[in-house]
Amino acid sequence: MRLADLRERLGRARNPDVLVTVLTALLAVGPYALDLFRRDVTRRVFAFAASDTFYYLTVARNAAGTGRLSFDGERLTNGFHPLWQLLLCIPAFAVRLAKADDAWILVWAIALGVVLVGLATVSLALAFRRGDEPLSPLFAALPAGIATAVQFPLMHHLYRTSGRLSMSLYGAVNGMETSLVLAAYGLVALGYLSPGRTRRDGLLLGGALAALALARLDHAAIAVTIAASLFLDRDHRDFARSASLVLGAALALYVVQNRLLFGAALPVSGTIKSTFPGLATDTQGLVRTFFTTPKKLPPGQGHRALALLLPGAFALGTIGVVASGALRRAHSGGPGPSRTSLFLACTAVGTLGIVLYDFCFVPKMNQGHWYFPVPNLLASLAVVEGTRGWLNRPKGTLGATLRALVLAGAAASSLAVLVASRPAEGDIGYGAFYFDEAPRVRAFYAGKAPKMVEFDDGILSFTTRIPSLSGTGLTVDAAAVPFAGKGRNAGFGQSRLLDLGLSRGYDRFATFAYAHEHVRANATDRELRRAYPFLLGKNAAGCTLAVDYYSPRGTLVIVRVDCPHGTPRL
Repeated sequence: MRLADLRERLGRARNPDVLVTVLTALLAVGPYALDLFRRDVTRRVFAFAASDTFYYLTVARNAAGTGRLSFDGERLTNGFHPLWQLLLCIPAFAVRLAKADDAWILVWAIALGVVLVGLATVSLALAFRRGDEPLSPLFAALPAGIATAVQFPLMHHLYRTSGRLSMSLYGAVNGMETSLVLAAYGLVALGYLSPGRTRRDGLLLGGALAALALARLDHAAIAVTIAASLFLDRDHRDFARSASLVLGAALALYVVQNRLLFGAALPVSGTIKSTFPGLATDTQGLVRTFFTTPKKLPPGQGHRALALLLPGAFALGTIGVVASGALRRAHSGGPGPSRTSLFLACTAVGTLGIVLYDFCFVPKMNQGHWYFPVPNLLASLAVVEGTRGWLNRPKGTLGATLRALVLAGAAASSLAVLVASRPAEGDIGYGAFYFDEAPRVRAFYAGKAPKMVEFDDGILSFTTRIPSLSGTGLTVDAAAVPFAGKGRNAGFGQSRLLDLGLSRGYDRFATFAYAHEHVRANATDRELRRAYPFLLGKNAAGCTLAVDYYSPRGTLVIVRVDCPHGTPRL
């Protein structure tokens, strides 16, 4: 979209549109600002961070220190979504130059997330305003999320809990790429639905599509579908070719540099998590159980099932509504689907691709609730657009009153979701660990220079600064991939990453966030093997385990591995 187009659209915006946009943006970002900046921000940000955020932070900190995109500080990894990783490397370099606390990298990630959610909200409001028809007042429900209106009652009915806020904008600021994906999609909507369709407009839209794809790689399915639909407009082929060229070039460049620098075209995290070409039968079993005997599932598993099912259901509904409308108009000789309908239909097709792939090839425990930022947003946009006509139809005082009531109800629903489940992910002790425990660990190992296999999501490496091999396998180097397992056999207990680490001089292992049996400070080798069966599997056979570091409250145990007869055979 050209700057002149944006100024014109802003200038034509009616007061109702301005009110809806401003109110929605305030509802989306205001709670974060109030929560974060009225207290110690460097400690509070840890409550917003998802566990996997620390993969990004560790790689960013190591990039600033060594110049390598690496988790262990030595070997390159590509186990991340590239655009978000790049955005976190920038503050990491600044923090290193300023010799500031590493927590400020996380502060940047959370603060940037707030800004990006605000950008996404405003971009979508500008994109979906058209002609003389005002925005639907239901737009103010975007922060809560329409899918949440389905998720919350089901979770409360089945499990007496609300589940995570994965289907609302209140779950988007998590230190992960979620907020960037939403902002990129908002810019895509702005470029796609803008009246201007010159070659220059196509280049700008292509940049937004590339940002969407590189912000979260599986969302390339949505970006490619949207780009393909541009060729349906036969009057603006230059626009379509320009946008597609930029998107294609960005994806090709990503694959080529991966091949050249890392030796693998796709990120190790996605490769290791996937069972492709075999089927992820446990995910299919999860969905089947949810439909037959849902109360047999633990709440967390029920939430995983809904996180997969609801985006797929809304996508199917969107495709059905758009297709049936197009068929009716074609039968009566009317025009084809509107540009807005086509945009939502393309998003729905891409969403189905993502959902079906995860259903078929990604084991349930390998899926995060941040996998579906745009698919969850689609649910809200489809309902908002679907109800727009009849909400705007009544005129005069009656119509104004109706829209005011709907606006108030939508805003109230967002506030209700906020109160029912706070926007923070839920601090499981990351902040306390960073500020209280990690300094003791660093003091204990001062001058000893240990190396550790971290069976965690980066929190130990980031906070203790101990060089660590990723025991989950998600941020390892290419040579380590064969030892990490694949699909259901990836990760804890099934991989040989501890043995690989031992061969590379990593003589300790630990976990913080993942459960294990209680360990005594003077635990024996047998007791330690019994406490960590899901970590060890067949690893470290013939070696002796001993407690090396024991936190005062037993929240962290670092285990030393001694192999008197040499490292285990790989």
